[in-house]
Amino acid sequence: MRSSMRLLLILCMMFATMALSAQTERGRFIISGQTSLDFSYSSDNTSHVSSSGGTITQESYSLNITPGVGYFVVDNFAVLLQASYIMENADYIDKMSQFTFTPSLSYYIPTGGTIRPFIIAGAGYANITQHIPIQNNATSRHSFSGYTLSVGLGAAYFINNWISLDLNVEYSDINTSYSGDSSLKIKMNGFSGAIGFSLFL
Repeated sequence: MRSSMRLLLILCMMFATMALSAQTERGRFIISGQTSLDFSYSSDNTSHVSSSGGTITQESYSLNITPGVGYFVVDNFAVLLQASYIMENADYIDKMSQFTFTPSLSYYIPTGGTIRPFIIAGAGYANITQHIPIQNNATSRHSFSGYTLSVGLGAAYFINNWISLDLNVEYSDINTSYSGDSSLKIKMNGFSGAIGFSLFL
């Protein structure tokens, strides 16, 4: 009886491992989505020699949406197309929006468990739009375009055979120039973290 139960347990574990591995096998599709919404509030007290102290209150928010779709060309190795839209808005500061379109490559490390580390790298197009306040509550719009490079590490926790919860840290480098004068540039680089879900079909 114990031998039968042990054999049944081993078969169940083997089936579960095969099912998880099948999620990233050749010919499967992946649809992913990441989003974040950040708010901040600050109040600064300032004082001057010639005038009484004052208080400056500032509120800001940023919205980041990153959908993507990919295809596993070989087991555990996928080609992805990702688009990202970031909008930032703050009092007393220019409003800015950022759009990137990034073809990427992703590799899932075959651990055989419910948690699968992955590596992702890509390069593509970047556009940054600034809305700068001018007189009479009007704004001046400036558009910058160029390229972006990114590389990241993450882990996918497979909730079931079709869905994973994804956590990743990414380093990105953006290099753009102004459409009206190529000598004016915006360069941005740094690390960011994200959380999202992926659907495997």
